[in-house]
Amino acid sequence: MIPAAAMAQGNPGPYGGLFGRTPNRAGQDHTTVEVRSTLGVMFDNALLPAEDQAGKLQSGFSSGAGVNLLFQHATERLTGTLSGGASRQEYFTTPGFGTNLFGADARLKARLATRLEAEAVAAYVHSPYFQFLRDFGTTTLTPSDNLMPYSSYAAEMLENETIDAIGSLTGQLSKRSRLSASVNRRQTRFAHHPDHDFVLDGYHGSWNMQLRRDLSLRAGYGRERIEQRGTERGLFDHEIIDVGIDFNRELSVARRTTLGLMTSTSFFKGADTERRFRVNAAARLSKQFRRTWRATAYASRNTEFWPGFVEPVLTDSVGASLGGMFSRRVNWMAGVVGSKGEYGFSDLSGFKQLAATSGLHIALSRHFGLYSQYVAYWYEIPPGSSALALVPRLDRQTVAIGLTAYLPLYTKMRPPRDSR
Repeated sequence: MIPAAAMAQGNPGPYGGLFGRTPNRAGQDHTTVEVRSTLGVMFDNALLPAEDQAGKLQSGFSSGAGVNLLFQHATERLTGTLSGGASRQEYFTTPGFGTNLFGADARLKARLATRLEAEAVAAYVHSPYFQFLRDFGTTTLTPSDNLMPYSSYAAEMLENETIDAIGSLTGQLSKRSRLSASVNRRQTRFAHHPDHDFVLDGYHGSWNMQLRRDLSLRAGYGRERIEQRGTERGLFDHEIIDVGIDFNRELSVARRTTLGLMTSTSFFKGADTERRFRVNAAARLSKQFRRTWRATAYASRNTEFWPGFVEPVLTDSVGASLGGMFSRRVNWMAGVVGSKGEYGFSDLSGFKQLAATSGLHIALSRHFGLYSQYVAYWYEIPPGSSALALVPRLDRQTVAIGLTAYLPLYTKMRPPRDSR
């Protein structure tokens, strides 16, 4: 749903780098160093007060700036990426205050042998606010994101930091089948509420058989231990029986249209509760047209564990997006997503979210541009459902305008060694 993460393939045009549509460098050794930055102002009809300030929501303006640095080096056997960035937002409220967001991530992928690959990812984000919509906002400073110096999806000003770490091994058993195993850890810590910290440790193994280009079988098992401090139950066990099919096929009835389907089953148990299960699934229909445009519709069922919430949340979501380039200088996107949910044990319902956004990006030159964005966001949670002091209902609309910059400091391309 983030516009800069759009189709980055083929020839992106002279202004593609500014829009995050960088050329596909697959199959080439390369070294890249680039900087992306933003500077803008935003009007918000529901500015959140600072964490240490009591008071009602008020409308008003804020301004901010953000910068992100990317370093990537790729060879035939090894690909490494380092990125990091920071943003500052000033709120023109009474009294006024400012917030800082910063983070970094490191990714390393290595081919250990002809049929064996290893990958490791580590990420850190320090944020002044807490948000629900992780897929809609920016939670990690990925290289292709336009790092906006604000978040329109913040639910509360709660200073926190999140650390993610993932390690995996993938072995190609045959031309059509592969085996993979991974371990992961996520930890969210609240600066002023350490009793509500969140820790998730897990592992997962899977086997995949490619039957056709568009159809594969999948069988796997995963287990997670979730520690939710400050809640009555505290500990949860989450098992994932990952058996199903992955279907991603271009439909014959519509050119350049693909349909993707996948399923899995979750079993979850609390410290003093019976074991429960839920069938999760996801479907995505995508249509590409003209040269740069893509329309997507999707639906999903998930079992999620949110920091600060006393039980797993069973969610059902639907969404759609549309994006592309009107010309070589003008990039536009729009998206909408809605979800509802309930607690997994007590069946407490009333978790609702709805968000819509539209953004326009105009290139002034190869490296500088203008952006504008409109966001409407609404959520509602049952009173007392969170251990954190969250607002039970929030309705926000924001309008932002500003400048963006894309500065490729260094790029070097080389053919792979074995092709010389």
